[in-house]
Amino acid sequence: GRKLEILEQDPLILQTVNSIVELSRFKLGTIANNLTQLLEGVSQNTTAITAIISDLPAEVLQSQLFILKILSACTTHHWKFYRGTLQKELDALSKNSPETSPTSPTVNNEIPSVTNDQQPAPPTSNYNGNARRFRPPRSWDDPPQLEEALATYILNVLSKFLHLMANHDDSIPSSGPASVGATADIISEIYKNAGRVIFYISASNWSVVFSRIRNRISHLAAAGDNLAETAELRLLEVSDLNSIRLSMVLQELCDSISTLRKPAQMVMATVLRKAIWNWIEVFPAEFVTLCQTQRRMGGNPERLFEICNTLVANNFPNSCKAFWPLQTMLLILCPDLLFSAAMHDKTSNTNRKTQNQFLERLKNALRNNTRGQRGLADIAAICYVDICKASTYVNYSDSSTLRSIVPDIEDELKSKLFNPACPFPNENRVDHRLMTDCLTALFRLNPRKTQESLISLCLQDNAPSAFKLVLVKSCNSIASEENRLPWNLQFSSMRPILAGPFRKLFQDIMSNGDKPVWNRYKAEKTEIILNLLRLYRTDPKLAIVVESQDHSKDNQSIILAINDCLNDPNVAIRTAAAETLLEFHNVELIELWGSPDNKMQLFWPI
Repeated sequence: GRKLEILEQDPLILQTVNSIVELSRFKLGTIANNLTQLLEGVSQNTTAITAIISDLPAEVLQSQLFILKILSACTTHHWKFYRGTLQKELDALSKNSPETSPTSPTVNNEIPSVTNDQQPAPPTSNYNGNARRFRPPRSWDDPPQLEEALATYILNVLSKFLHLMANHDDSIPSSGPASVGATADIISEIYKNAGRVIFYISASNWSVVFSRIRNRISHLAAAGDNLAETAELRLLEVSDLNSIRLSMVLQELCDSISTLRKPAQMVMATVLRKAIWNWIEVFPAEFVTLCQTQRRMGGNPERLFEICNTLVANNFPNSCKAFWPLQTMLLILCPDLLFSAAMHDKTSNTNRKTQNQFLERLKNALRNNTRGQRGLADIAAICYVDICKASTYVNYSDSSTLRSIVPDIEDELKSKLFNPACPFPNENRVDHRLMTDCLTALFRLNPRKTQESLISLCLQDNAPSAFKLVLVKSCNSIASEENRLPWNLQFSSMRPILAGPFRKLFQDIMSNGDKPVWNRYKAEKTEIILNLLRLYRTDPKLAIVVESQDHSKDNQSIILAINDCLNDPNVAIRTAAAETLLEFHNVELIELWGSPDNKMQLFWPI
């Protein structure tokens, strides 16, 4: 068959797909049923779901991805149309409705686009950082229910791709860098698009998804061996969990997690932590309200915290990697208990003493970074990065307990993750993500201090390539999500510091990318280029030089360097370069290419 990238560029195919997506406004059930049958047929004649990753036929994976992309586009478009219709009806009923919060998913009728990290795309806002005007929105509207038989059928077929991703994760050596091959990229895209569809199903037919999760937990509890299949627990990672649904999950696990075998407990702990983060990121206003009211999340998270504490004690330190991060998130769901623990409230309540001890254990583990204790220090770093991230969702004027914890461990966390002599620890993708989350959170919490310490460190010429990649990724995240919460600073405040060094970094890689210094870090080089292009597309003024006397030549140089990316063998880089150049040709930006005297003379040579 034809390669996927060629197929997706075929005008006739594009027209057909667009017609199917447009028709999904009114006929989603019929379209979803037929696409799922087609997907099942493609998968039936292979062992792709259970095979070793390296043995999977490329044509099968590409066919599955193509169908899943269409199906996910249809569900997203249908939901967007449905919510747009409801919004019009609401506007017609009351033109004087309250303003919508910047965290409300109803702004611009955007549906969250779940990535392989399960982070929804943030809605836009025009609040411009006015935190005082922030107010929690009403919950967004779930899409119309599909027929239960159809929802169950789609879930049965798509659940197989959770197994595929689990097999892929198991095939990556824990001590080495993650695979960056074509097969790994396709599997990641398959999981992302399958996750989008499951996200829709969980919103439209939550009872179907929750029933499947409960059945899997019951099966695992009854299993007599450690090899029982746990991949379906990943349904929680890709589900649309609001506070009510998350409470149901927490309550279910309070009653069942102790009955699971240890391997299943570890998987469940990892998945539940991600599910809690999905709730915070998709429904930030619910989390803000929880913190402001100092009330606990429903579902008894404090009880689940105690159960996890017992499980850790019975298998210390092997279980810390899975349970400490989960316990951290469960404690965040209990703002009153977190306050008592952080303030060292000396109470006779045994549970509160346990939470005090947990925070002390984390702090001691992070500070005790000796060779024998380094594993626990790594886990503690993950927990504190979660606390830093969660702190950014709380207004600085709310006197949040979360924000009060950060200064006590900030310096230790920086020295742990950003040590130039020993980049943490193997420069693989997981560590890049942790470092990126840390840098992003610390900048949002204390921009000036972070600029003076971490950002200046990452911009040094002799800084490890991992640090430069982390900085670019962090800036990408800040720029793309700056309007999500009104108290976050504008990315434009970073332009004077970053514009020059980033242009130099980009042009250095483009002109010296074949030299030994970059050949050792090919994966980092590719990711830096890709993320810089995406950053320039989000904030073109970061690339356009306006401060120098002869900025026309500088602008010509950077635009031509981006143009060279159109010949890159990596399709993602070519696509990002094309989108960035298109953005640069915005009329307002063309005005900035050169001085008023020579802008037309500069435009035509470029």
